[in-house]
Amino acid sequence: MLDAYEKIYHLRKSLNEWEEKVGIKEFNKNSRIILTTIHTLQKLPITIDELKNLKFIKNSMSNATFNRSINELLSAKKIVLFSNPKDRRSQLINKI
Repeated sequence: MLDAYEKIYHLRKSLNEWEEKVGIKEFNKNSRIILTTIHTLQKLPITIDELKNLKFIKNSMSNATFNRSINELLSAKKIVLFSNPKDRRSQLINKI
């Protein structure tokens, strides 16, 4: 069991180092999850609802936390939101 904890420790340490190199360490954990998820998606832009309902994000945070994280990323100019031309009630999100 100790070996498993040691592996988790090394994974977390490596993750922290990569987040510092990429320059996202200043964001909270949830904002980092959203930002890295957006950057790994093949099909962009994506609607806010589609992003929110991705299993990893849906299981990681509440709607309020998701919205706060989106606002943090918008303020930092890491993402952009714009109206969906097919459905004006929906917003699309894209990376910068």
